[in-house]
Amino acid sequence: MDIAEKKRLIVDRIETIEEEWLIRAIEKLLDIEDNDESPDWHLPLVKEAYEKYKANPGDVVKWEDIKKKWDNEL
Repeated sequence: MDIAEKKRLIVDRIETIEEEWLIRAIEKLLDIEDNDESPDWHLPLVKEAYEKYKANPGDVVKWEDIKKKWDNEL
Protein backbone atom coordinates (compact mmCIF):
# COMPACT_ATOMS: atom_id res chain seq x y z
CA MET A 1 0.00 0.00 0.00
CA ASP A 2 1.49 3.34 -0.99
CA ILE A 3 1.37 6.51 1.13
CA ALA A 4 -1.59 7.98 -0.78
CA GLU A 5 -3.67 4.86 -0.12
CA LYS A 6 -2.71 4.91 3.54
CA LYS A 7 -3.75 8.56 3.83
CA ARG A 8 -7.11 7.84 2.14
CA LEU A 9 -7.70 4.95 4.52
CA ILE A 10 -6.92 7.14 7.53
CA VAL A 11 -9.19 9.96 6.29
CA ASP A 12 -12.01 7.50 5.63
CA ARG A 13 -11.73 6.12 9.16
CA ILE A 14 -11.54 9.59 10.76
CA GLU A 15 -14.71 10.66 8.97
CA THR A 16 -16.63 7.86 10.72
CA ILE A 17 -15.47 8.75 14.26
CA GLU A 18 -18.23 9.94 16.58
CA GLU A 19 -16.35 9.94 19.90
CA GLU A 20 -15.27 13.45 20.91
CA TRP A 21 -12.39 12.14 23.04
CA LEU A 22 -10.94 10.37 20.02
CA ILE A 23 -11.20 13.48 17.83
CA ARG A 24 -9.45 15.47 20.58
CA ALA A 25 -6.71 12.84 20.77
CA ILE A 26 -6.18 13.08 17.01
CA GLU A 27 -6.09 16.89 17.25
CA LYS A 28 -3.43 16.64 19.93
CA LEU A 29 -1.45 14.10 17.92
CA LEU A 30 -1.53 16.37 14.87
CA ASP A 31 -0.89 19.47 16.97
CA ILE A 32 -4.11 21.15 15.79
CA GLU A 33 -5.87 21.53 19.10
CA ASP A 34 -8.57 24.16 19.44
CA ASN A 35 -6.84 26.44 21.92
CA ASP A 36 -9.70 28.95 21.86
CA GLU A 37 -11.85 26.65 23.93
CA SER A 38 -11.66 26.75 27.71
CA PRO A 39 -12.55 23.73 29.79
CA ASP A 40 -16.12 23.69 31.17
CA TRP A 41 -14.91 24.04 34.76
CA HIS A 42 -13.04 27.26 33.96
CA LEU A 43 -16.02 29.54 33.15
CA PRO A 44 -17.58 29.55 36.65
CA LEU A 45 -14.20 30.44 38.16
CA VAL A 46 -13.74 33.33 35.76
CA LYS A 47 -17.28 34.58 36.41
CA GLU A 48 -16.76 34.40 40.17
CA ALA A 49 -13.47 36.31 39.95
CA TYR A 50 -15.09 38.95 37.74
CA GLU A 51 -18.02 39.41 40.15
CA LYS A 52 -15.58 39.83 43.07
CA TYR A 53 -13.64 42.40 41.07
CA LYS A 54 -16.82 44.31 40.12
CA ALA A 55 -17.85 44.40 43.79
CA ASN A 56 -14.48 45.81 44.88
CA PRO A 57 -12.25 46.89 41.95
CA GLY A 58 -9.64 48.39 44.29
CA ASP A 59 -9.01 45.04 45.98
CA VAL A 60 -6.54 43.61 43.49
CA VAL A 61 -2.96 42.46 43.60
CA LYS A 62 -0.56 43.52 40.88
CA TRP A 63 1.45 40.84 39.12
CA GLU A 64 4.68 42.68 39.90
CA ASP A 65 3.92 42.45 43.64
CA ILE A 66 3.20 38.74 43.45
CA LYS A 67 6.39 38.12 41.47
CA LYS A 68 8.49 40.07 43.99
CA LYS A 69 6.98 38.03 46.85
CA TRP A 70 7.69 34.76 45.06
CA ASP A 71 11.23 35.84 44.19
CA ASN A 72 11.87 36.68 47.85
CA GLU A 73 10.40 33.40 49.09
CA LEU A 74 12.31 31.23 46.67
